[in-house]
Amino acid sequence: MAFGWHVAGMAPAAGALPRPVQAVAWWLAVTAMAAAAVAGAALWSERRGIEALRAGGEHRIALYVSSLEGAIQRHDYLPVVLSMNEDVRRLLRDPGDAALRDRVNRYFATVTQEAQSATLYVMDASGLTLAASNWDTPQSFVGSNYAFRPYFRQAMTSGRGRFYAVGVTTGTPGLFLSHAVSDGGRTVGVLAVKVSLDALEEAWRNGPERVLVADGAGVAFLSSEPAWRFRTLDDPSAAELRRMSLSRQYAGVTLEPLAVTGRGDRHGAPVLAIRDPDGPGTTEYLMQSVALPGPDWRVVILSDPAPVTAAARTAAAVAAFAVVFLLLVVLYLRQRRRRILEGMAARDALETANVELRRAHEELEVRIAARTADLVAANARLTREVAERERAERVLREAQDELVQAGKLAMLGQMAAGITHELNQPLAAIRTYADNAVVLFDRGLHDDLRTNLVRIPHLVERMARITGQLKAFARKTKARAEPVPVGRAVHNALLLIEQRLAPEGVELICVPADPGIAVVFEEVRLEQVLINLFRNALDAMKGQPVRRLSIAVEVRGERVRIRVRDTGPGIPDDVLPRIFEPFFTTKDAAGLGLGLSISAGIVRDAGGQLTVDGGPGGAEFAVDLPRAGAGEASSVRGTA
Repeated sequence: MAFGWHVAGMAPAAGALPRPVQAVAWWLAVTAMAAAAVAGAALWSERRGIEALRAGGEHRIALYVSSLEGAIQRHDYLPVVLSMNEDVRRLLRDPGDAALRDRVNRYFATVTQEAQSATLYVMDASGLTLAASNWDTPQSFVGSNYAFRPYFRQAMTSGRGRFYAVGVTTGTPGLFLSHAVSDGGRTVGVLAVKVSLDALEEAWRNGPERVLVADGAGVAFLSSEPAWRFRTLDDPSAAELRRMSLSRQYAGVTLEPLAVTGRGDRHGAPVLAIRDPDGPGTTEYLMQSVALPGPDWRVVILSDPAPVTAAARTAAAVAAFAVVFLLLVVLYLRQRRRRILEGMAARDALETANVELRRAHEELEVRIAARTADLVAANARLTREVAERERAERVLREAQDELVQAGKLAMLGQMAAGITHELNQPLAAIRTYADNAVVLFDRGLHDDLRTNLVRIPHLVERMARITGQLKAFARKTKARAEPVPVGRAVHNALLLIEQRLAPEGVELICVPADPGIAVVFEEVRLEQVLINLFRNALDAMKGQPVRRLSIAVEVRGERVRIRVRDTGPGIPDDVLPRIFEPFFTTKDAAGLGLGLSISAGIVRDAGGQLTVDGGPGGAEFAVDLPRAGAGEASSVRGTA
């Protein structure tokens, strides 16, 4: 857009650029000035922030140095004072005095407790520890030789020593302060104290920046960030590595470089980019360091310049806001000039829009009516489909019930011979007792006659049980889920196949189930499933040297598992995936292949699962069903 302001009566100068080109040039100039203003404000704010951060860092690093020196000085007097103790000197003169050594040990323990230092101990001129405050602990220093430690050699040569290292006996780091023990003008030993600086590190963690204390080799042995402890700021030289190895300064610690991913400079201040110890990202830090007097240590603080960056962004945002505000004022003045014309055009457009809106509203109503009719028709079709599906499910359920009944009748036909044999035995016995009753009556043997007559009802009752179970199994019933005692169902199913066990030489192993164990099922259907599994197991064991039918009932939380195992040849791996398919059978023309398919469907409808394990030692079928509740189980316990 172009600004159309000009002085009345003045024509554009000859050779002037076209108005669209002038507008583009004007906007480019405005954009460049705005960008320069925003960048200048951000740069100025960042420079001021870095200077303030460096000034604050110099003040805080002085406080960190002071706290470190204070922690050292609190314990630096101990070796000096205790080196003048007469018992210590006597022990160095007579190290074999056990009573004296015990007194010095206890004295050191008391001083250590009062001074809150880690360990206090004394060594002879060869570096052998004679007494220590931890003499009664598994990590006692007594008997250890520390002549290889620099703090021992420093005390022997110059009178005092200071050394930070990881303890070779305890494995814990600490600061070792030492002082020579003189007797008669000569150095006879060294007294040392080990000080833990963990409390100092813990206090540093509350500060706003990261704090490191590095030795001359660049190893950060103190750090407010635990993950940076024993990391190297610089690559140690070969001489430094050899020195640390000989003194075992960091024994058992792997020295790895600090994860510095980049180095830079921001307004004269060095900046390090370090990978975060607890994440995959990196953080930039402003680095400041100062060397400590005495030991070759330096204190390094790493300040996060994020607040400076945020302040620079805020300054840039304020500058951008100011530029935008000025531009808005200019645009407002221009738009005010065009408002009247645009208002008139807006009224015309509004009238046109109202006409279009009314037409769109009418079209929308027509569309909604058509869509509503489509939805009503679709709902009617869906209702018909639901009714058709419900009818198909009823037909399928009736067909399944017919298949179940057909399977039961087929099974009854196969069991007819065995049942006939079972009935013939009591019938023959009844006839014999009846014939004998006449003879006994004629002879007047009334006691024997009474005995025969008592036995006849027992035989009749036995026949009634056999035919009653057969009749109950053959009856066509409606599926009705109820608590069914598992033990009773297993017992009833075994009654209908027991006539095959003895003739076929099958050993039955059945662990009696607790009468209180019940499942939610229909009793006749559960018995049919079990009879089918028992018959399949007996068929599979024909011709096998070992014939054993094992039945077990297990309770697993809210589920009950009935396991039926045989000693047949098992089920091949290529057959196992199809074992529950309808009309699939491994019996040569001896079955329709519906037994396992129907049984699996019956178990599945009851909320259970029929599984098979066809190992080489025989097949095992498991019926997994939901267990009836405690109240339901107790109500049927009396009928088990």
